[in-house]
Amino acid sequence: MRKFVGKLISDNYNRTEAKFFSSSANRCQMTLQVALAGLYKPVDWADWDVSGVLPWSPVPYTIDDPMLRMYSVKECKNSDKVWKPIDDDTLPSLKEAKNRSAALLAYVGKETGWNMSSLSRAADFADNLIEIELYNASYPEWVSHPTLEGYDEKKLVKEALSFAEIHQIACADYEPCRDLMSGVWLKHILTTISDVQNGKGPQLAGYASHNEITLSVMKNLGIVKDELTTSAGFVLEFRMKPMPSVRLLAHDPNPIDKHVIYKAELIPELADKAAVDGFISLEDFEAHIKSKASIFRLEETLRDVERLHSRNSLNSKLHEATKQCQHFFVILNLCFSDYAFACALRFQKHRRFFFHFVLICKVG
Repeated sequence: MRKFVGKLISDNYNRTEAKFFSSSANRCQMTLQVALAGLYKPVDWADWDVSGVLPWSPVPYTIDDPMLRMYSVKECKNSDKVWKPIDDDTLPSLKEAKNRSAALLAYVGKETGWNMSSLSRAADFADNLIEIELYNASYPEWVSHPTLEGYDEKKLVKEALSFAEIHQIACADYEPCRDLMSGVWLKHILTTISDVQNGKGPQLAGYASHNEITLSVMKNLGIVKDELTTSAGFVLEFRMKPMPSVRLLAHDPNPIDKHVIYKAELIPELADKAAVDGFISLEDFEAHIKSKASIFRLEETLRDVERLHSRNSLNSKLHEATKQCQHFFVILNLCFSDYAFACALRFQKHRRFFFHFVLICKVG
């Protein structure tokens, strides 16, 4: 990450250069803390441990659930509404998955004693298989030698793993949920870029969030992505020369735990406008964002979101969420200004939980 960021920021943390944000989840905060420990290896005055045993320097960050964990904001009743058809498995895709694997789900329920009426339990089973594989342990006998007709170990495991993160992925695929989960974060990215352009913002902003949130952001940016694997992510670049343009990149791990960045697969309306190097004119990218604006109350939403984020405490944000949550998704439609540069990189996940670290940065 430090190599990617380069000289955009100093070796040691400087609050005028960088800002970082996390959801309230402990696991998410720890992911951000680990990432920042690697980003800011202390040198000179910041190296407080003269023994050299702990080459680490604390970096502050802000907790913001309305932006990075909307589904946990209890005051937002619309969150419950958009999640209900997912939690109840009534979306067509979830119904189909449940019907298609009815025999397997019944078999797993019989062997585990679990109530498999919800696909969330199927996802739990998939997570267990992932953990077993991660630690190179052996599958239970009923998995390695299934008695379910038509299944061997390979087929059973493959089908079971298809349920991993199924509700989170369903949220990112279901427009009402996708827009509500990603809206505040997208607006914050745009606001940060605007601040940078006006000389008020940081060189770098980082976000630690969750699978359904980050995947929703990627989809609404125009990236074709069905799921996120361990340490996968995206990069969003904006440059002024030779002309204002945007490039969306994908970021994935390779089998030996290194990372590669490459041109992302884009939705057709963006891909058709991309140059050979992947850059899209800012005008075309703005048109993509503006195309969503007509069905939303743009000005009202902008005022609501700005009021929400002007609060100094998390409690006041949660209090305001009751009024604002129904409008969060509209921020997808805010227009880009002539931004100087932005890049976003999400690269960290802890085991089966998806936590994402995203960077927004500026170059000359």
